[in-house]
Amino acid sequence: MPKSFLRYSLILLLTLALLSVYIPNRYGVEYPRQVGPLFDEFYKREGLLTIATEKPQIVMVGDSVFMRGVDRKLLAAETGKTVHGIGVAGSASALWYAVIEHNIVPSPYKPEILILVFRDTMLTTPGYRVHGSYFKQLDEYATPNDSLIIERAYVNLMNPLEKTAEGFFPLYGSRLSLRETLDYYIRYSGNGFLLGCDAACTNVAMGTVFGAGNMEQNILGDAIGTAESYLYTPQALDFDRQLERSFLPEIVRLCNENGIQLVLVRTKTMRYPDEESEPLALKTYMNKMAAYLEANHVVLLDYGQEPSLKDEFFYDPLHLNEEGRAVFTALIVDALRALERK
Repeated sequence: MPKSFLRYSLILLLTLALLSVYIPNRYGVEYPRQVGPLFDEFYKREGLLTIATEKPQIVMVGDSVFMRGVDRKLLAAETGKTVHGIGVAGSASALWYAVIEHNIVPSPYKPEILILVFRDTMLTTPGYRVHGSYFKQLDEYATPNDSLIIERAYVNLMNPLEKTAEGFFPLYGSRLSLRETLDYYIRYSGNGFLLGCDAACTNVAMGTVFGAGNMEQNILGDAIGTAESYLYTPQALDFDRQLERSFLPEIVRLCNENGIQLVLVRTKTMRYPDEESEPLALKTYMNKMAAYLEANHVVLLDYGQEPSLKDEFFYDPLHLNEEGRAVFTALIVDALRALERK
């Protein structure tokens, strides 16, 4: 065996040994460690305080599609009910479950209706939008005791090798913290030293240069489509397999036990904008979901192929423009009025 290879192997082993001592001390993590993410103690309570004090009759939860697609003031005016929205751009079912668990159910006042705005298989894909920057958002609503989130959004989706590496190998287990540290130095150190631009200045500059408004819309649309493809894998479209692994049963249970009428609103996208374009697997999935929801006293408003939401009402594959917003809000108003009459 060449001496150079032996030297390289010894240096590598020594480096790994030193890092295995340094990393746990640097980030305050004991090894062997819990498999899965480590949420901090802080979690947002603004929604809880608002619901408890303002007592809205309707609470709406969703991502940017909901935030941009529903006019809550118009919804309140047309239904005669007070409305509060908890919208988090880029959020998905894990975060929505955390919001319900920590910001809605604990309130001494319970809203009459909880509306979740979702797309296709989002409610039964627990690992969707939980990594990277999405983890930071989730961490703002989850707590260290949220074992269900840790289990269903992370641990259940890991193979045995990943679990072993995360539990016993600091270089892998603390990879997110290491990446954040490296990203911080790369992003801010040079600007501060060379340009006198501090962290706040750098963030403004990055947002200005790389904001969505400066992106080519076709390329942005392609990127959104690629990210969304996770929702249409054969596994994600298997409703029977995914249901008990997801947060949907817990969301249904929490609402039913607390006397809250759960209303799920499926939005339209440009991926499968009409019945002809929708694949059979997605049709089957939605039929099974509808049957499950009906059996559990949940209202499903399915606008997945709604003809009144025309192509020109979308400014990208997911988000509605102002015209689309008005139409979509009117659809929900009509449905809520019909629900009230029952």
